Order: sequence, then structure tokens, then C-alpha cells
Amino acid sequence: MRPITWQQQRQPKRLPKQPKRPTKQQQLRPKRQQQRQQLEQRLEQQRQRLEQQLER
Repeated sequence: MRPITWQQQRQPKRLPKQPKRPTKQQQLRPKRQQQRQQLEQRLEQQRQRLEQQLER
């Protein structure tokens, strides 16, 4: 069993997904902004990889 991280404790699965537009709360928290940027980068990389596969 993995130990439960504080993130998992804080975010119960019942919560609805957050809208993609940043809310005022999100803008106030630089940490969340960072996480979002990382997520977007990962998505961008995946998209590029997919496009490369399609070109072949």
C-alpha cells in the first residue's frame, strides 16, 4: 500500500473537475499555476508525438 500524500487527502474524488479557465483562487496560488504549466507542457509533448506518428 502506498502512503497517502497530502494532495490525495486534500482532493477527494467526489470533487468535480475544475474548469480550464483559471479562477481567481488559482491565480493567487503560484504553485497551482506551475502545476498547470507542467500539465500543458506534457499535453503539448503528447500532441507532437501523435502528430509525428501520423506523418509516418
